[in-house]
Amino acid sequence: MSVASATAERSSSVLKGLKTYIRSTMRNDRLSALGLMHIHRDFQKRSREDYSHNMNVKLEEAWKGGMKYAGKRCKDEIEEVANSLAISTERVKEWIGNRNAKERRENGEGKPMKRKAAITTGTNSYALFAKTVKRGTMDGPTYCKHIANEWGKLDEREKEVFREDAQQIRLDPYKGKPREAVISAQLNIIGQACQTLDSIGYAVCGLGCDREKEAAPDFFGTQDAAPFFDFDLQEKFILFVSGKKIKATKPDQTICNEEEKKELRQLVRKHFNAAWAISTKLATPVPYKEITAGNILVEVEGLPEGITFHMEKRL
Repeated sequence: MSVASATAERSSSVLKGLKTYIRSTMRNDRLSALGLMHIHRDFQKRSREDYSHNMNVKLEEAWKGGMKYAGKRCKDEIEEVANSLAISTERVKEWIGNRNAKERRENGEGKPMKRKAAITTGTNSYALFAKTVKRGTMDGPTYCKHIANEWGKLDEREKEVFREDAQQIRLDPYKGKPREAVISAQLNIIGQACQTLDSIGYAVCGLGCDREKEAAPDFFGTQDAAPFFDFDLQEKFILFVSGKKIKATKPDQTICNEEEKKELRQLVRKHFNAAWAISTKLATPVPYKEITAGNILVEVEGLPEGITFHMEKRL
């Protein structure tokens, strides 16, 4: 047959439906399993075969006579009943399992226990125990399994100790934490509240001063209200609160510790990776080296004026 007279056979691929953008990270074994499920989707379920009245009577008599186990303990009785009823031993074992389940339901043993959900806020006993387990060179999934195995080795008395410690922490979240960490956490809460008020057009501002340290005051408030605190007001506030005369700083100066810088870097990395995934349809991190080397050309929008696009570690 000449090539000119041949036409390609039209067919539709299911791969696009199985391996979508959301499922782009699945492995080959999962993809193969989904493909097999789609190929054999037309297989009908096994039809249910009901037992006749005579079968149920004989099976019930055998069950009351001691044929209550589907294992080796009642192997001879099962074969004898199966031969007399002309059915397979698998059907007899299936009937025994259903009859035992019915017996448990009638005795109230098979009903699921309704447990009241315990809603807690803050840390829990398992999280406290996880902090005591060293990770070493284990990856994330292996480390989580290792924690679960170690937790299972503890007896109830040891677990109760962690539960009591977690309860104490929930009652006093800042118990055992350094003073600087408590101050930083509370200032972060105030800062988030100021951002919320700023988003709805409410102006607020304030100063904070550590009486035990000779340091510049902390500013908090909306962006348009922060410049209200000039040098004179700062020095008067510090002198009034602590009785010390400390040189004031500019109101727009932002002082961040290493923990706050780490949180900011993680937030920037998250936004950059999300924007990269949306624009390129790729579930990969931003290739900073390729971009800075000029191998990949990108157009960045939304950055503040005078700020260039670079890796978040340099922020």
